[in-house]
Amino acid sequence: MSETLLAAPGTAAVAPPLRLAVVIGPLLRRWQLDALRALAGTGEAVPVALLATAAPPRPWPGHYAAVVGAACRGLDPVEIPGDWVALPPPADIDAVLVFEGEPPALPALLGRWRLRFGAAPPGELPGLRELARGSRSITLALQAGDHPLPLHAATIKTRRSHHLTLEALLEAAPALLLGACRRIRRGVAGDTRPLPALPAAEPARAMLGQARRQAVAAADRLLRRDVWSIGVVPLGVDALIAGAPLPPPRWLPPPRRGRFHADPFPLEAADGTHLLFEMWDEAAQRGWIACAPPDGDPAAAPAVLDLGCHMSYPAVFRWQGATWCAPEVSALGGLRLFRMGATPLDWTAVATLLEGVPLLDPTLFVHAGRWWLLAARADAAPDTDLHAWHAPCPLGPWVPHGLNPVVSDVRAARPAGAVLRHAGTLYRPGQDCAAGYGAAVVLHRILRLEPEAYSEVAVRRLEPGADWPWPDGLHTLNLIPGGLLIDAKRRVLTLRGR
Repeated sequence: MSETLLAAPGTAAVAPPLRLAVVIGPLLRRWQLDALRALAGTGEAVPVALLATAAPPRPWPGHYAAVVGAACRGLDPVEIPGDWVALPPPADIDAVLVFEGEPPALPALLGRWRLRFGAAPPGELPGLRELARGSRSITLALQAGDHPLPLHAATIKTRRSHHLTLEALLEAAPALLLGACRRIRRGVAGDTRPLPALPAAEPARAMLGQARRQAVAAADRLLRRDVWSIGVVPLGVDALIAGAPLPPPRWLPPPRRGRFHADPFPLEAADGTHLLFEMWDEAAQRGWIACAPPDGDPAAAPAVLDLGCHMSYPAVFRWQGATWCAPEVSALGGLRLFRMGATPLDWTAVATLLEGVPLLDPTLFVHAGRWWLLAARADAAPDTDLHAWHAPCPLGPWVPHGLNPVVSDVRAARPAGAVLRHAGTLYRPGQDCAAGYGAAVVLHRILRLEPEAYSEVAVRRLEPGADWPWPDGLHTLNLIPGGLLIDAKRRVLTLRGR
């Protein structure tokens, strides 16, 4: 049977649960059992046959692979549950999911699926090539047959050691399979990016690279910390989207010692454009929301929202003729909505929605008559996964998107400012956290936004200039009259570290 990538029809109607014949090799591994339970528990797919086959010889370097494999709990063998026995597959299976080994010739509507972990070919120890080359991220994907594009992919951050990177890959596999099945059942096209390719590598090079990176990271944590400051870039939205270089920013007065200024959002008032931002204090070890007037000094800005816990990302939006703010309050959970009064110093708490959900960087906007909320979650891969909700108005009720998480990519998922609307098209700024929190901003064009479908494509990546006084990261991006409002960081020496 021909094995092809599933095409996306014009509708996102949900099909019945997928019926899978699963090939496990000679043993069932812990990560495989977790993946099958996740699929069966959500109703997205049903394993209807479990087939054990002989595994092909592994070209892993013996002693190195044995040490790494022994440290990885996801590779532990587990017993096959009593109700999951090796049965001959029925005739009406949708796909053959191959974890290991070669399956017999089985007719399947969607062909054979295989998980690919990074650049490793089948049988090679995953993560070895990425760690040997110092890669900051690694992609796992589900492929159909020999098709060059995956059904679904996720990119996570490499960890400080090989066995931890391998554990992270295996822990991410259930969510990847679940996301692929959700998209297939709804007729939503898979990931359109080709998978990365890396040359082969030896364990010695990977081990030396790990030791060097761990030493550098330990020294960095001990001796340095981030300090953020706010600037205005004189660049219009047309030039931004067209890829014009970032001109030197005009920097606002810097923070005082022991503080930093981050997450700036503009707010229009009768006397001009004010600035809401996170004022973080080292002594208190938390932030609150402050407001600076036009051309004012952020260091002297008063607190306007302070709930006694860490607050940040004061996302501003307009609704029903009023200005609203939905700051991040992940410690308390939920979506907190505040309405501005007569001045930007006057705010009233109106509602708490999505109780108990620890939202990070909540971003609200309206599209096609429906309100949308994009956010990361503190309890679910906060730098890797982007979640979405929709509602008839900001006061809800908020309904989770059918594909959550709609994006799984540490290089782009976490929100980095308000969604921009230009020439009838939506653009979403996202954080690149692969090289470190807030390393860069990636601007995406949203191609499809519906309750059961989401797709986007990267337009450009924005990094701080090497000659900027804040050259070590770019964190948020918002439009203001005549330019872009940003915050950038520099790493400063301190014995306290982070």
